[in-house]
Amino acid sequence: MDLAALTLFGRARYRVLACLFALDVAEALHLREIARRADLSPTATQYELRRLLAAGLVVQAGPAARPLYAANAKHPVAGELREMLRKLDAAREPAGRSGAITPRAAARASPLSSPTAGSPRPSARTCART
Repeated sequence: MDLAALTLFGRARYRVLACLFALDVAEALHLREIARRADLSPTATQYELRRLLAAGLVVQAGPAARPLYAANAKHPVAGELREMLRKLDAAREPAGRSGAITPRAAARASPLSSPTAGSPRPSARTCART
């Protein structure tokens, strides 16, 4: 993870935001699917989702027993946040490298690894393509 992303969001919140904002506007996911795609525990994912719901950045739909979560495209900062996450993701991609990083590789990555270190880092595209 980029130092800027870590400073702005924290590791878990960045992964949840990147996962939800990488989805199409009409898509929504269950908590366990978000946790799987973001490579986080369900408990950590639930904690971050609660905070993001309280801030209005995430919306919840579906039955209370198994709700679906999605990025709130109507939030005043949704467009800027989506663009910031995209830019942070692009800034971490080494030159000449394309495609998503697998969740297993992302789990092995150091949260503070530098772009020149050559170690794999989690990507917002990981959530969109798994």
